[in-house]
Amino acid sequence: MLKCMTDKKIIFHKQFKVTIESLFRDQHENFFSMTERSLRKWQVIMSRYLNKNNELWTDLLQKFNRTGLFNFESEEMRKKKAITFQQLAFLIFSSNYEQIN
Repeated sequence: MLKCMTDKKIIFHKQFKVTIESLFRDQHENFFSMTERSLRKWQVIMSRYLNKNNELWTDLLQKFNRTGLFNFESEEMRKKKAITFQQLAFLIFSSNYEQIN
């Protein structure tokens, strides 16, 4: 994936959109249990992916804001909120200031 990102002829964000979002959103336990070296590579991938796909950013923000910061009704809701917060934190860590605005 990193090799494809450097080739300007390949439209990276369209070609790997489903794979990236599936790994990041649906398989979050596996994603955040990677080694530090792998997460650093994913930091680059997510930074470049966010340049063309703001939907992931806005979807996670909307998901986080739906229930409020401290409005937890169940243990399951707390876990979902924590996972979403972890994903947002990784996106912030991976992106440039201009990508967030």
